[in-house]
Amino acid sequence: MKDRLTEDDFEPVSTGEERWWNATCWERSDLVKEGLFRDDSPRGVWELSDEGRTFVTEQVK
Repeated sequence: MKDRLTEDDFEPVSTGEERWWNATCWERSDLVKEGLFRDDSPRGVWELSDEGRTFVTEQVK
């Protein structure tokens, strides 16, 4: 992904994290709230929920 990110993406946000990482974490949080990702996965592991698997399967059809 590094070749797709801009210099701005690597700038720190108020928390000190790089912008791209901060945005990625927020997106994961949103996917958990939508029920598409599991909320009980170990730290650093992102897993689809059953609802997420169904969603992906329907998108592929």
